Amino acid sequence: MHKLLFTLFLFNGILLTHPVVSQHESWVRRIDAGLVNGRVSSDAPFKSTAIVITCEKYLGDSVSLWMDDDQHWLPLDPDAPEYTYFLSYTSQVFVEIKLGFDEEVEIYLINSGDAPNVNASSRIESSNECDYSFGAIPQSEWRAGLPEPSYTRSATNVKHVVVHHSAGSNTNTNYTQVVRDIYLYHTQVNGWSDIGYNYLVAQDGSIYNGRDPGPLEQDDVLGAHFCGSNSTTMGICMLGNYESAQLNSANYLSLLNIITWKLDHEGLTPYSSNQHALGTFDAVIGHRNGCSTMCPGENVYSRLEEVKVEVLNKLNCDDPNTMTLDFEASIQVTKARSTINFINLSSGYDNYEWYFEGGIPETATWLASGQVNYNYPGLFNVMLVGLSGGSRDTLLRETFVEIQGDPTVFPNPVASFGDLSIQYHKEILEAELFAINGQEFELEVNDQGQYRLPFLLPGLYMLQLQTATEVIGRKILVQ
Repeated sequence: MHKLLFTLFLFNGILLTHPVVSQHESWVRRIDAGLVNGRVSSDAPFKSTAIVITCEKYLGDSVSLWMDDDQHWLPLDPDAPEYTYFLSYTSQVFVEIKLGFDEEVEIYLINSGDAPNVNASSRIESSNECDYSFGAIPQSEWRAGLPEPSYTRSATNVKHVVVHHSAGSNTNTNYTQVVRDIYLYHTQVNGWSDIGYNYLVAQDGSIYNGRDPGPLEQDDVLGAHFCGSNSTTMGICMLGNYESAQLNSANYLSLLNIITWKLDHEGLTPYSSNQHALGTFDAVIGHRNGCSTMCPGENVYSRLEEVKVEVLNKLNCDDPNTMTLDFEASIQVTKARSTINFINLSSGYDNYEWYFEGGIPETATWLASGQVNYNYPGLFNVMLVGLSGGSRDTLLRETFVEIQGDPTVFPNPVASFGDLSIQYHKEILEAELFAINGQEFELEVNDQGQYRLPFLLPGLYMLQLQTATEVIGRKILVQ
């Protein structure tokens, strides 16, 4: 084994150098100075609770290493400086690290110490399904013995709740230690002012207050979690790796409670759409909506639509017997060949039927939301039907969608005695048909709003459309 020689960093304004000091005198120590052929070893055992590897190059979505004979996989943290890989694990003692790759890296060992016993009484369960309150373990408890952050906090007007996962261990049940490790990683290695998230949720449903708000509110303090663009966001981190693990009933309920409370506090619904520096997002999104990352893990991300539906139901539970039909659209006026997202804001029904005039699909049975393509211009109705038991209620919004573009006339060519359909985003007050010699032909309108042609000789004709503001001509070929 190679003797280990390294510089010891105490990231609290003090720099310690050789000789090596005992582990308890530092929360974080850098050990890559002793790397020889991808190995670091020491006569004195290492003791740590987490490890960080940073590199100037991308090494993949995760990297592997061995601590003595135990292999660990460290996931990539896309929000960290450079390319950074982090893993929190059960406290471990070892004498050698062997990298599973050949690159120049920096290695940091974190030892967050013995995790304090947190006050279980601070975890508050909802007394009924309409109580949006929740309890969380305060920083003063889980951070006990660690250096406190000291900086000027900023508040943000939250419009988006961003869900993350820590991508760490699914078996480490010392959740307070994991939160402490993340705190030291964010502050002592990344150099951030504080932990990046507003809240962290453990696998047993325990909720930890994250970034210390100081004089501000916990849910409004500006964090460091969303692709370098944190304004208008609040971050929730689910402890564990949800590429492999599944949410359980405890942490799923805690996630629902936090989101429901926050959206109620801000007067938002899960489908409230607002502009962000990285795009236009709903009020509930995953980390991967903003940048290239697998976070919050497929097994969380795939359930966010379910989360939205349940949060919406919780927000509407003040009178669970009330049945209301309502919906909104991501946009009502747009160009042809556009897609519109429809959001169901109804409550109290078992099933729903959607009808989209001029849209693809024409009908749907979405409980929450869905997308409709509109390829032709026109003013189109949207109808939503709520079904519950034997009852059937209908909400019809006429000319709800305006699709703009040049008038579309079809079929064209058309046969004599054929029917013409005209789609346009303005109301057509009159349609007239003329031959090339100026002869006018009368058009009849049927119940479907189509124009029935009279007997016409084959040739080219001019269709003249009149709206309240313009007269538009279209050539028609009769075969």
